[in-house]
Amino acid sequence: MNTNEEEKPLKIYLDDERKTPDGFRRTYTVSETIQLLMINNGKVHTLSLDNDLGIGVREGREVMKWIEEQAYFNTLKPIPYLIIHTDNPVAENDMMASRYNAWKYWNGHGYKKQDFI
Repeated sequence: MNTNEEEKPLKIYLDDERKTPDGFRRTYTVSETIQLLMINNGKVHTLSLDNDLGIGVREGREVMKWIEEQAYFNTLKPIPYLIIHTDNPVAENDMMASRYNAWKYWNGHGYKKQDFI
């Protein structure tokens, strides 16, 4: 693997049904997504989240809540593009609020979004 590939920012796509967009690494579960975020802390450029991942399965909003908590404690570096692609309007509102709070906390820790995009 050459160094350009190693330094390429990571794009993660959490979904159980939709087709994975080109250039994204696919995850299917909340645990898998959080693990990938922890391993690649500071290297994630884009995260796109679905909420409803199947009956009896943890929901995508749990990833966004986890990100919000990590931003509060400054244990996760900012993710410039946090995309919510769920069809669930209640979950979407919840996830958007968590996204807003995450950036509020990151800003409080001195991070500015324009420095990451």
